[in-house]
Amino acid sequence: MGMNTYQVPPELYAVNRAKLVDRLKKSQVKSAVVYLEGGQSATRYDSDHEPVFRQESYFHYCFGVRDPDCAGLIHVDTGKSVLFVPKLPKEYATIMGRIPPLQEIQSRYGVDLVLYNCDVDREEYFANFVESVESLPIAIGTEGDAERTPIPPPSSSPPPTPPTTPTSTATPTETPSPTKTKDRLGSPNTKTKTRTKTTTVGGTKKRTQTKPKTRAKTGQKLKSKPKPKPTIVVEPNEEIEIVSVTSGDGYSEELKVNGTNDTNDNSSKDTNESNEETNSHDANKPTILLMKGKNSDSNKIYNPPTTFPSSLVPHVDTTTLFPIFAECRVVKSHHELSLLRHVTELTSLAHVHTMRQTNPNTYEYQAEATFRYVAYYHFGARLAGYTSICACGPSAAVLHYGHAGAPNDGLIREGSLCLHDMGAEYFGYGSDVTCTFPAGGVFDARQREVYEGVLNAQRVVIGMMKPGVAWTDCHKAAEGEVLKKLIELGLVVLTNGKSVEDLVEMRLGAVFMPHGLGHLIGVDTHDVGGYLEGRTPERSELPGLKSLRTARILEKDMTITVEPGCYFIKHLMDEALRYDSPLKEYLNEEIMKQYHGFGGVRLEDVVAVTEDGCDNYTICPRTIEEVEHVKAGGKWPPVKDAAQELKRSRLCEASPLTGSEEF
Repeated sequence: MGMNTYQVPPELYAVNRAKLVDRLKKSQVKSAVVYLEGGQSATRYDSDHEPVFRQESYFHYCFGVRDPDCAGLIHVDTGKSVLFVPKLPKEYATIMGRIPPLQEIQSRYGVDLVLYNCDVDREEYFANFVESVESLPIAIGTEGDAERTPIPPPSSSPPPTPPTTPTSTATPTETPSPTKTKDRLGSPNTKTKTRTKTTTVGGTKKRTQTKPKTRAKTGQKLKSKPKPKPTIVVEPNEEIEIVSVTSGDGYSEELKVNGTNDTNDNSSKDTNESNEETNSHDANKPTILLMKGKNSDSNKIYNPPTTFPSSLVPHVDTTTLFPIFAECRVVKSHHELSLLRHVTELTSLAHVHTMRQTNPNTYEYQAEATFRYVAYYHFGARLAGYTSICACGPSAAVLHYGHAGAPNDGLIREGSLCLHDMGAEYFGYGSDVTCTFPAGGVFDARQREVYEGVLNAQRVVIGMMKPGVAWTDCHKAAEGEVLKKLIELGLVVLTNGKSVEDLVEMRLGAVFMPHGLGHLIGVDTHDVGGYLEGRTPERSELPGLKSLRTARILEKDMTITVEPGCYFIKHLMDEALRYDSPLKEYLNEEIMKQYHGFGGVRLEDVVAVTEDGCDNYTICPRTIEEVEHVKAGGKWPPVKDAAQELKRSRLCEASPLTGSEEF
């Protein structure tokens, strides 16, 4: 994008597509395409104001397309990719700028084919895909099982601009649309003719497509296929879009396909139960894989397109793709790891600059503005990964401060702690880093002790991290370190022969650290795959542990945040001190009162799991000496790493982000 900006290679998305295809193949998916819809252009409520567009994450993972209103397709058998882009009117060039030709878009995104994102092109492509699979010769196995020959790859040359055909919504009509399978798919030489009947009933369009007549090439055997399902209702003005799947390149993990889709969406569940054929993969028929499933972080449902031509409904599968795709995003490729390191390093340097500029008698929003300025002006990171948290004093005990009702508008006072939780986003991949520091530059005695307890928790967790370690065990270890410091300060009391480990199991740690230790990070700040039915440990229902965004066993090349904290949240402390609380006897009420209004401390790093440990991508000052050194105007990054146990492998290297410039 400019000076000091990172060049994202198109191979990143090609590798992601290949990984998805490989996982699908290992799950015995054949004769299928994956269809994904990109994000839609939007305006603010009823105005024409257009917010800065950010691509839908699954679509971005596979295609890296920056523009809205696109769709994509990936062939599982061949790995070939198709991108559908909007056909823009000529007026667009006047208002928004030059309209690139399809060939240029194909080259830019490294896909095999680009078509216009309109009903005619999409439906023709799908019809040809279905017809090409149905007309392929069948190889008979030794046990009598039929298996189809793989689909030949589509031509990589750009297609001619398709004609635009106006759709009639008046009286019933029949329009023949001759197609030639080889034109779009490079499939066997079969000619097809389909007839589409469009009728309007009570203001609602219904479309019925009769089964195409196929003239097979001499010598081909055709397997008889069941008749299509009855016509489905297509709501007025609704569109569908489609994406296919790509081929693998050496990923070896075996995955199991769930046969059901766990969702709280009752209407969707009813649809699944009433039409089982559209929700399970049959390797012997052409299949269109669509996304449907629950995001375990947001608890929201990812829904597939709501309409499809009736002739394609028997080929739709909405259960196979989601768990496999979410799993793909958990472990990162080397391209993704490089990009995540970059965005975390630039986030770290923006934090350091903001830390220097944040002083008593300035406002919290000035800290947010400083961070956003450095990330964008110096490194081209236009978007933030999430709403910035710039909390001072008591507000540092509010876990997600900075929202519209508390917009980082507090005055920073002498003697208070500042908690800054901010992360840049670059080409769709984000970072998430938290620093806590004294506004005046020097920790007081209480601040120093609490901070050291949280830093000890971070040290212990980073020392534990390696493949095979349970994330729940890391969370408990962090709680234990925080409790040890609170025992030293007198807030927590060991009695009745209890140990620190006993207090952890009693969930006392959740009073002071009510959030989870960290979360997966990648295309989304809270990245997907934390909990997948049948693939990961289930979410706990216990205090603190239920807030863990994943309970996975760590794997190589997984990226996750390590963010222990200690907060003095009045209502949580009051509940623990109730007369009937089993935790009351382990708390010193008088000393706890002295910490009302203290706020809290959180330290958060982005860490990648390596073959025998981990690599900390965050290069912020962490020890008390480092923080006070930076606040006093000292050099950063340092010449020597004084805390090698934090595994900041590039802390002292000449960063390509900064060159000789210091932040």
